[in-house]
Amino acid sequence: MIGGSTLQNLKKILFILLFFSTAVPSVMQAKLLNWAALIEAVFWGRLGIVRLLLIDIDGADVDLVNKVLIEAASKDYLEIVKLLLANKSDVDYQNSFGKTALMIVAEREKHSTDQEKKQKLKNIIGQLLAADANPLVKAKNGTTALELSETIREHMREKTSGTLMEVVSRLSLDLANLIPEFIY
Repeated sequence: MIGGSTLQNLKKILFILLFFSTAVPSVMQAKLLNWAALIEAVFWGRLGIVRLLLIDIDGADVDLVNKVLIEAASKDYLEIVKLLLANKSDVDYQNSFGKTALMIVAEREKHSTDQEKKQKLKNIIGQLLAADANPLVKAKNGTTALELSETIREHMREKTSGTLMEVVSRLSLDLANLIPEFIY
């Protein structure tokens, strides 16, 4: 997560860069402003602003989009998470502690006692899993999202069960088609 003091320091650095530079901002200055604005918009949950700022994000800025995905997930901003996932953010991006957005949300869900909040977190987990988040990625402390969340374990059981039923169904159809050939 991006803390308040980090955000303040970033604002100060940007101000100094802009103040002591030429009147026309350079490409780098424009990128820094866009990055700071995106971080700030995600921090405060401003979906419309995030949507507008993502228009100017190019392939070189994908690392930033990955970082703000973790921020949006940690703040329970489901719609922003959906938007960032639709903009090709890496759902398995790991922060400096090796944690993914899925791990952070799973950990928060595990410790939450508020049922409304828990449901919100389950929805975010569902979105991340639907975007193929890997629940087996290990953080630096060795934990995985699968270990942290019953919701993820349920999802994995359903997915495995559905896949197994599909395989059995296909095998049954194949066997049914083969049996008449052997009888005659």
